[in-house]
Amino acid sequence: MIWSNRNECYHNGRCKFPSSLVTAAKIFLEDYMQAAEVHGSLSLVIWHPPSAEKYKLNVDASYEMHSSVAALGVVLRDSCSFILFSAGMKVSGVNSVLQTELWAIRIIADTIDLSLELQDCSFNHIGRSGNRLADAISRSAYVHNGSMV
Repeated sequence: MIWSNRNECYHNGRCKFPSSLVTAAKIFLEDYMQAAEVHGSLSLVIWHPPSAEKYKLNVDASYEMHSSVAALGVVLRDSCSFILFSAGMKVSGVNSVLQTELWAIRIIADTIDLSLELQDCSFNHIGRSGNRLADAISRSAYVHNGSMV
């Protein structure tokens, strides 16, 4: 929230008052606490590198309703956590979280097509806490025009 406000203020001249950031943070915390109560406890997922001679591709998408813009982040790492490839892309004219997720699914579908040529490939869903780098790349795509590799 603070970083998004800083970027919005710096790049677009639109700044939120500190009191509104505090209110938003309190609401976020309350939502988190309610979700933890409903689901027992929310555990933090930690990213782990793939086993030797394997690769891990993480994909994340984010959406800004006020601007109808989505952003996607992709990062490919090896068993030593070395980044082999990363990219971010901003997509304009997106009208919902669902459309944003469909863009992410498109990337995954392309990956599945590629995986058909690989001998050993598996797919798993992990939460954002285990996908922080792809999340950061998707968020940084908002401040860049077009794509970044």
